Amino acid sequence: MQYISIGETIRNKRIAHGLTQEELADNICSVGYLSKIENSTKQPSKKKLRMLLERLGETLTVTADVTEKVEDFRYNVLRLELMRAIERHNVLELEEKLWVMKKLLNEEDVNDLQFYKMSYLVWEVMCGVKVDDYETKAYQIWCMCRGEDDIIKGFNLDRMNLTEMWILSNVATGFAWKNYFETAARIYLRIYCAIQEQSGLETGMYKTKAIMCNNIAVCMIHLKRYTKAKEFCDYGMKNANYDGGCMLLLHLMRVDMEIHKRRGQQREADETGYLISVIYNKYLETGEEYTDRKDKDIADVLWEHQLIMSI
Repeated sequence: MQYISIGETIRNKRIAHGLTQEELADNICSVGYLSKIENSTKQPSKKKLRMLLERLGETLTVTADVTEKVEDFRYNVLRLELMRAIERHNVLELEEKLWVMKKLLNEEDVNDLQFYKMSYLVWEVMCGVKVDDYETKAYQIWCMCRGEDDIIKGFNLDRMNLTEMWILSNVATGFAWKNYFETAARIYLRIYCAIQEQSGLETGMYKTKAIMCNNIAVCMIHLKRYTKAKEFCDYGMKNANYDGGCMLLLHLMRVDMEIHKRRGQQREADETGYLISVIYNKYLETGEEYTDRKDKDIADVLWEHQLIMSI
């Protein structure tokens, strides 16, 4: 799902009508309030949004459409918060976000329903619930807006949205959990390629590409293809350096450490493990924690969660 900035919409329409901020805001809101809306640092109320659009001469159809985008923006923030809870393996936070999402859920929107169902399935796994045929359940969610032949044709898919990419990556994760690493790697790689194939999208999705590279590298390790694993690990680090954050980089470093271990390069593995501990201790200074498993070394915990379930 692609989200349009409400502020940018208002600003563009104001400029097109030749109005200053003072003229548009007059008797509706303060200039400062309008400025914050246009800079996307404040969400307008539905009433204010309607009044601003009416002054811009927009129809009720456009007003309704943009009002829906305000709700989309709020829902998108919730999605990002939920995905962050998955990244940090924070079960309680994920449960809280799922409860809020269920209250806001529009079950007529297939994309929203897919996202909720997949999030709930991930939450069950994180809670320790044994989910039989995880890849099948994830695939059934993915098929809510895709045909059966899409998977048979080898994922020759046109314009997957972010939700579909995430669900499909969980299909791959389910295969990997059953040791079908070849199949899992092909699906992760197809998602990576789908990002590359979408014009204008590849430059804004470095984090997703880094996650796919991490997961492909993990599969390659289990298949004992260490040269390929190293290749994808390096690709992942390059993408993570653009956008990804500390913990994603640590995941990739842990994969790199495992490659050294499997190759018998113990000194290099130990050096990487030491760097992981140093960087994670600095990360803890931000007041956040990756895991509540204080009884284990961070490198061990990272390898327990070697396949990243977010996107």
